[in-house]
Amino acid sequence: RKGITLVRDRQNLIPLDKNKIKKALIVKTSNYHAKSEAFEGLVKILEDRGIEVITRESVWIPEVQALEKDVDLTIFAIFEGATIQPGPIALNGDAVINVWGSQAADPMKTIIANFGTPFTYTSYYKTFPTVVNAYGIYDGVFEAFVAAIFGEIGFEGKTPVTFRK
Repeated sequence: RKGITLVRDRQNLIPLDKNKIKKALIVKTSNYHAKSEAFEGLVKILEDRGIEVITRESVWIPEVQALEKDVDLTIFAIFEGATIQPGPIALNGDAVINVWGSQAADPMKTIIANFGTPFTYTSYYKTFPTVVNAYGIYDGVFEAFVAAIFGEIGFEGKTPVTFRK
């Protein structure tokens, strides 16, 4: 809970109005299939709040644009762990397709949510208007993330790295 960090909210999207979010799209983005499956915990938490959830593991630009016509919220849920060797974060395969898809997403209803390393922000999303870092793919983290984006708890986290402007 104390680690949930609001990196940026240029559109003043957060806090979300829980009465207006009826349907959400979650794009699960990870190089690790097993980690992508962990996002089902996030899906369940949103569904328990009465939100219908659509999930995708790969979404290209035309598909994200079509899907967003029918949803009130889009979350690009990203997990990339620390790399073994020093160097840049390297998403590949479907994860990279999702980066491109996110660039076509409606910024007035889209949150980039990093659940792993905060460095995906600087590698892929530093121009995106709404970014949250959450640092874990466990139900407690997902619950805190959802509570924070709906304004039920504050964003208490501090980013552990300095990002150049």
